[in-house]
Amino acid sequence: MNNERPKIFTLLISCLFIFAGETFANEKSTLSVNSNCGDISEGEFMVSQELHTYKINMQPGDILDANIIPVGAYLQLDAELYDPVDQKLEGIMASSAGTKLIMKSKVLSGRGEYKVQVRNYNKRRGNSGRAGMYEIHFGCVKRNGDNIIPSGK
Repeated sequence: MNNERPKIFTLLISCLFIFAGETFANEKSTLSVNSNCGDISEGEFMVSQELHTYKINMQPGDILDANIIPVGAYLQLDAELYDPVDQKLEGIMASSAGTKLIMKSKVLSGRGEYKVQVRNYNKRRGNSGRAGMYEIHFGCVKRNGDNIIPSGK
């Protein structure tokens, strides 16, 4: 009987890893945009579990401030910031649908292309995601102290 417990435990753990992998495998990357400090862009999710990536070049000593604002009351967003070697620096999720996300980095260390990834679902909870539109505003504080505030083009 004691030999059965380790086998069952191993089976349960294996099933959890398979389920977690399946959840992330369904993600659809449908938008990749090159952005600059001061930009305001619109994105629209059209399918469940969709990923949009915004790429922005930053320098050591800069601070990135990305505000992501859903249009309407139903869209719930999840966002993460990655450095030039694809290491996650920041992660933030909306506490409720229709909530504005404010992602402000600490002082950046590396030079290169940073990525802000926006999802219409919570990657950690695996919910399905809704269709909807949002705006993303990129503000930056440069190492020399210049403050670049987002303004529409």
